[in-house]
Amino acid sequence: MNKSRLLAVGLIALPLAVLAPATAAQAAACARVKSDFNGDGHADVAAGAPDDAAGQGSVSIVYDPVGGGSGATKQTIPGSALALDGSFGAALTSGYFDADCYADLAVSAPGHRRVVVLRGSAGGLTIEGAGTFGVADIPGADRHSNFGYALGAGDFNADGVDDLAVGAPGPMFYDGDSEPAFSDGGAVGIFPGSAGGVTATGGKWIMEGAAGMAGVASEYDALGAAFAAGDFNGDGFTDLAIGAPGEDGGYWNESGGAGGLLAVRGGPGGLTGTGSAFLDQSSPGVPGTHEQGDEFGRSLAAGDVTGDGRADLVVGSPGESLGDLEWAGSISILPGSSGGPTGTGSSSFTQDTADVPGTGERYDTFGAGLAIADLSGDGRPDLAVSSPGEDVGATADTGSVTVLYGTARGPSATGSRYVDQNSAGIPGTNEAGDDFGRTLTALPAALVVGAPGEQTGSGATAATGAFSVLTGNLSAGTFFGPSQFPQMGPGESHLSASLS
Repeated sequence: MNKSRLLAVGLIALPLAVLAPATAAQAAACARVKSDFNGDGHADVAAGAPDDAAGQGSVSIVYDPVGGGSGATKQTIPGSALALDGSFGAALTSGYFDADCYADLAVSAPGHRRVVVLRGSAGGLTIEGAGTFGVADIPGADRHSNFGYALGAGDFNADGVDDLAVGAPGPMFYDGDSEPAFSDGGAVGIFPGSAGGVTATGGKWIMEGAAGMAGVASEYDALGAAFAAGDFNGDGFTDLAIGAPGEDGGYWNESGGAGGLLAVRGGPGGLTGTGSAFLDQSSPGVPGTHEQGDEFGRSLAAGDVTGDGRADLVVGSPGESLGDLEWAGSISILPGSSGGPTGTGSSSFTQDTADVPGTGERYDTFGAGLAIADLSGDGRPDLAVSSPGEDVGATADTGSVTVLYGTARGPSATGSRYVDQNSAGIPGTNEAGDDFGRTLTALPAALVVGAPGEQTGSGATAATGAFSVLTGNLSAGTFFGPSQFPQMGPGESHLSASLS
């Protein structure tokens, strides 16, 4: 498997108007459902296709895919509609960024180095009133590169509206030729939400070792490559975990970094360096060994999987070696505590863990995708872990997903479930290079699985990329490919390169 498949690109943008902050009363009036862009009480799905034939990129949306199935209402927003003809859709995140009852969608456009926030409405997502933001909108760090590689959202100051986190991790891949002219350790731009939407006013940069933040910045750390938001210390404020998978080795080293993550606390003033912590596989209690190429922190997910009222942090290390098997992959679960995510009481899983289906193999990249949802319907959150590099028989890189079901003590390998595209009820067929599970996102009781390498059609008109919405404890699913969406043309699209 080509390791460059694990990587993507980033972006930037312009400011939005300054508006009064939302109030808690306004937020309480809404029954806010994850990614409910049209306010009908049902979760919707957005999928990015940053590499279409026209080179402009697009985002496709399915409204209530669980209730509507393949006949659900669909929409496509091309980058050209926003004068962004360049990799629009490389990263996505949904959030309630204003005081209304519609979820909004932040979309990155690397070709223009921008992030765009599309507003939700009764008619769904709209470009009317969209705001665009760029690296220069927060003073003091205008050299940060790959701005928009990853996006995250959370209400970090508990004012009732979500804030937007934009990763600028710097160079993210090795091309075997020459080094880039500049790289720092990566940075994260924080754009506050308000009653009128995301604004650059009050924005700030988060970097290792700056403004009281934990960690020490060094070239190619790739801070900002992944996010997970949750209340890890139980104080009522959303905190933010930030992946730095290039730490100690860097993405510029072809083997990749050992990796780490920065855990930042929320508070009345938003995210703060006070009480922040940098964790890696050399930290007390954290499973595994700090080794070059592990890429600990390459993927992150947050949820209260232990049932103690605090969010726990799941960390993917898709580059973890098992013996001499490179990039077999592993995951670690770091419980929440009064001090934030901790190695105390942590656990880890690989495909060689007893009762976990499958076998750890070179380039499986177990842990490349993570999502948390109650898939079994028993009231406990379950953990979905993807292995997009999984070979099934002689079929290379077809991909798979494993579900570790929730128990009173957290996710367990006992009774865990494995699915690929040849499993009963799962749409599609195992094919070489499908990358099934390269991207994952969770709906309240369903799992959305991206397969950006999926090919539909043939020859010059072939389109790539698709995603499936899996329900019924992963026993049934609905397939969505490029041909099902208006305004999506043929060619290399990689639909589902990002999901929200």
